[in-house]
Amino acid sequence: MSSVRVMDGNVWKTLGKIPAGMAEKWKSIEQDMCLRDIARDIGRLDADGSDKEKLRSLMQKTVKVGQTIVHIGAYIVRMIIKAMRAFPTVAMAIIGGWIIGMILSSIPFLGWLLAAIWAPIMLVGVGAALVVDVVEMMKKLDA
Repeated sequence: MSSVRVMDGNVWKTLGKIPAGMAEKWKSIEQDMCLRDIARDIGRLDADGSDKEKLRSLMQKTVKVGQTIVHIGAYIVRMIIKAMRAFPTVAMAIIGGWIIGMILSSIPFLGWLLAAIWAPIMLVGVGAALVVDVVEMMKKLDA
C-alpha cells in the first residue's frame, strides 16, 4: 500500500493508502499534469489569443470528489494537447471535416442531407489520417 497526493487548490493533499499499482498510476498522472507546464503549452500553441484564453479557463475547471478537488479541466486540456502532438494529421482532418460539415449543414433545404452524407466520408478521412500518422510514427521508430 502507498499514499497518493492530489492537488487541492495550490496545496498537495494526501488521499490515503491505496494499492501499489494504483499509486503508480496516480503518480504518473500527477507528474504529467503540472498546471504550470500545461499553461506553458497553451502559450506555445499557434492559436488566437481568445482561443488560448478559452483553454486556460477550461484548464481551471475542477471537480470535488469527496474532500479532494480534482483538476479535470487541466487533464482534458493536457490530453487534447498530447493527442494533437501525437496525431497532427488526424487533428487537422477532424478540424477540416468539422468545418466542411458545418458549411454543408448550413445550406437551406439540402443541408441536413448533405451533412448526413458527409459524416461517413469524414470518418473515412479521419481513418486515413490516422494511418498516415501511424506510418510516420513507425518511420520515426525505425530511424
